[in-house]
Amino acid sequence: YLVPFHYYGVYDDTTDYSKIDMVNGRYVSEQLEQALSAAARAELVLKRYREYKSQRALAFCSGIKHANFMTEMFRKNKVKAVAVHSGDGPYVMKREAAVKGLRSGDIEVIFSVDQFNEGVDIPEIDLVMFLRPTESYTVFLQQLGRGLRKAEGKTHLTVLDFIGNYKRAHWIPLILSGHNPQAEREREARGQVYRIRHLSESLAEGCSVNFDMRLLDLFKEMRERDPLPERMKADYLRLKGDLGRRPLRLDLHVGSDIVTSEYLNPRHLRPHKGYLRFLADLGELSSEEMGWLDTEVEEFLIDLETMSMTKLYKVPTIRAFIKDGRLQAAVASTDIGRALQQYYQDPRLSVDMQDSSSRGYREWPLDKWISLAERNPIKFLDRSSRFFEFDQINRRLRIAPRIYDKQSPALLEHVGDILRYRERHKVARLYKTRT
Repeated sequence: YLVPFHYYGVYDDTTDYSKIDMVNGRYVSEQLEQALSAAARAELVLKRYREYKSQRALAFCSGIKHANFMTEMFRKNKVKAVAVHSGDGPYVMKREAAVKGLRSGDIEVIFSVDQFNEGVDIPEIDLVMFLRPTESYTVFLQQLGRGLRKAEGKTHLTVLDFIGNYKRAHWIPLILSGHNPQAEREREARGQVYRIRHLSESLAEGCSVNFDMRLLDLFKEMRERDPLPERMKADYLRLKGDLGRRPLRLDLHVGSDIVTSEYLNPRHLRPHKGYLRFLADLGELSSEEMGWLDTEVEEFLIDLETMSMTKLYKVPTIRAFIKDGRLQAAVASTDIGRALQQYYQDPRLSVDMQDSSSRGYREWPLDKWISLAERNPIKFLDRSSRFFEFDQINRRLRIAPRIYDKQSPALLEHVGDILRYRERHKVARLYKTRT
């Protein structure tokens, strides 16, 4: 269903991205468009476009002004170009009409803004041009994918990527080799030059990658300017801007390409650990949360973030302590068994109950769930966490008084967030293992 791609990394020295401001990890859009809508850069794009004799091309622009500028410049040079975006302009067309024109040959190039990133395939495209900085692993792959569908007479897709000294330019070799650059550990990230030299080993048959030699020096320079702590801070601020609030652990798990464990154990803050310390380093804690640092409340949250979870049993067990917006001092094993029973009625969680000892678990009587609760989560919380203790006589699991006495809405929000993150992370890993 797909054709191979021939990727060309074009060295762009016409744009100095260091002069463009960044807010919440992104370039200020107005400044970026102004910088990219320059005659020298447009001439570079046109020159490289003409070298590859494309019949049907799709170009991704940074904004409406940029797309209109490029369209007008190409048309002045006798290239049949249109712009597709949500704004106005002399050569703007609706997406459907532009695609129809591209297929018929009436249009040679579409300059697009956020109209073809996902969900729209045009098999006839033989060239895509990346005219804006690559700031997202996901968006890069979406854009590449727009031109990979097979079409009659199409042997490959040509990709022209115009690369300058923008933030994270050095990610591109990793992305092309199939790696998510944000998810790479620092140790692996230091192997990026190796991946550039041996990129062909990780490419599908028929694909090729060619970089202007000057880009290799640029990648090295940009990599040295992009340490993990700075990437974490930038990604956190980007998410905060998108959400309009401080990101939770679950938000980072869902919305950041950096593995969440880096935020929960930030190496640049060691020996301290925990998301609380990451927030403190950014000045993001409330006065109440600041008071938790170097206390057992901080240790309790770290315990929840890091405790072993072969199964998800501990999630409903700890949740059982929260009732009507308050922590309970103790929970009966009967209630924990009932919490487990209700929890595992969710079909999504069946992936956690695939072993032979769990056969028929949805029909188990309550007594069997209570027995499981005492044999597993209660037993292991009692043994491995100093914040929980099982009362053998009264069959109740107790939370440490020093935590119970410190309870507040803010603390419960952290506890709930940790449990949601641990659940989501574990379920995702289980499904990945089974596929």
